[in-house]
Amino acid sequence: MAKTTDFTNFSIEHPNYFPGQYLLEEDFELQHKYLSDRQRYQNQSLYVSGIIEGLEVEVNQQDKKAIKIKPGSAIDSKGNLIVLKEDSNFSGFNNITSGELYIQYQEEKQNKQQDGVDESYTRRVENPLVGFAEKTPDYGVKLVKATISEDNITLDDIVREYSGISLPNSNSKALTLRSGGNTNPNLAVLTGSLKIDEDLTVNGTGTSSFAGNLTANEKITSKTLQIINTNQEPNGNTLIIGKTDQSNLRLGYHENYSWIQSHGTKPLAINAVGNNVGIGTNNPGNYKLNVQGSQYLKGSLTIEQGNINLDGEQQIVFANTDTTNNLKLQLWTGYGFGINSSTLFYTANGNHSWRDRQSAERMLLTTQANGGLTVKGTGTSFFAGSLNVSNGITSEKGIIVDGERAHINGDGAFYRHNGQAYITVDDNLYVRDFRRNRHIHLDVKNQKINYSSDARLKKNIQTIESGLQKILSLQGVTFQWKENEYSQQTDRQLGFIAQEVETIFPELVHIGSDGMRTMNYTGLIAPMIEAIKEQQKQISILSMRLEEQQNNDIKLRN
Repeated sequence: MAKTTDFTNFSIEHPNYFPGQYLLEEDFELQHKYLSDRQRYQNQSLYVSGIIEGLEVEVNQQDKKAIKIKPGSAIDSKGNLIVLKEDSNFSGFNNITSGELYIQYQEEKQNKQQDGVDESYTRRVENPLVGFAEKTPDYGVKLVKATISEDNITLDDIVREYSGISLPNSNSKALTLRSGGNTNPNLAVLTGSLKIDEDLTVNGTGTSSFAGNLTANEKITSKTLQIINTNQEPNGNTLIIGKTDQSNLRLGYHENYSWIQSHGTKPLAINAVGNNVGIGTNNPGNYKLNVQGSQYLKGSLTIEQGNINLDGEQQIVFANTDTTNNLKLQLWTGYGFGINSSTLFYTANGNHSWRDRQSAERMLLTTQANGGLTVKGTGTSFFAGSLNVSNGITSEKGIIVDGERAHINGDGAFYRHNGQAYITVDDNLYVRDFRRNRHIHLDVKNQKINYSSDARLKKNIQTIESGLQKILSLQGVTFQWKENEYSQQTDRQLGFIAQEVETIFPELVHIGSDGMRTMNYTGLIAPMIEAIKEQQKQISILSMRLEEQQNNDIKLRN
């Protein structure tokens, strides 16, 4: 909102003079206030605070500790006209070593007619006040900056401001025109924007400066156009081509770079009607874009037609260090090369195919969840390291394992023959739980099986109680496997029913995820031994009783 003046005490009344009128004291006061209010309001509204003329400042040559101010005039921010009629000396620095010398409007009452009556002065005399402070008061006008050190006074007129024109506007922002001060006395400084509907002709050979904006509806013809502004980001407004409420072109500079930016929703077209562009060269040749030097692309590079040609020993290097499932090179949608952690992966929405130079397929890998690898060559495939297969391996001629790193030394092999599967080992076969460090040892040479049973592997050890009673509770059976379950097993078998054993020795029965029960037959050895020990104890007791009975019979006969 525009700033408004408080007109409460503003005079809008003045005397109406006519012949024979009897004038009173209040008529003269009214006329004076009427004229003074209008003069101050005009000065305050249409002019800016500052020096009008004169008021030059220099060190007094007779008194090096004093400053001489020459006659001149100024306007303060209240609209008061300040006039210094003659030279004035100033030395009241009040122990301030660095500050600003200023002049301020001041009135003094003179010619008192009646003693004891304060309002009996017949004159008000303007007597400007010259002062010195670290900062000029709000209603003072700066004359010079002074630094006092010992017996020397150093003056700097950089703070010196001259009055100018103030243009009223709707938002009370400064819109002024004043000179460039002592630094640039022939320079007109405009604060705010400048719009010229007609031609502007500058015949001077100097530099024209605009503190605000320069808007041209037609064209600017100049030998040199230099725009001096503070550094800005690419959304700045140093130079705007086009309307600000529509898409436009902007040029500017930052302390680290220069920039050109299409501002708004429209794209930036370079040489849209033809010709080629060179970066780092003034001769782009027949290339639409010829870049001499290194290029850095952070986004995507899309080539709709044509090829990427690299001469000699050039290479493509990906600077992005992101290795989290990052597709580096995409050949087509769903096809490409990438990196995941320390793994280089190939992705294809279908198959991976390896071909020779005649495009004959030699190896095929399907990428579906149930896909597989097909090697169409008739040669031998070698693996210097390990081959890990999560699911099954199907082979027509068997899998031959050779080499010490296969963990089956020498002539170890796993193969199928005459409808049967064979595991061939040189001496021993171990079935091992690697994580828990447990194993079953099949000693093929000595025809025996060894199980892990070291006391260091066991805890919560308890003696089996009532072993004989539990063994006597078991029911051995003969049976045949059902044909639909085990079609190749037709002979009668000896064994137990897992559900019956589970009620006596639940530790020996395992229930699979399919609900089927399996049984650890070797686990019966321990309770059987305890049962034999219990039975042997009973036999020993009976033997002692029998012997005792026999001894008693002998005694009776004698």
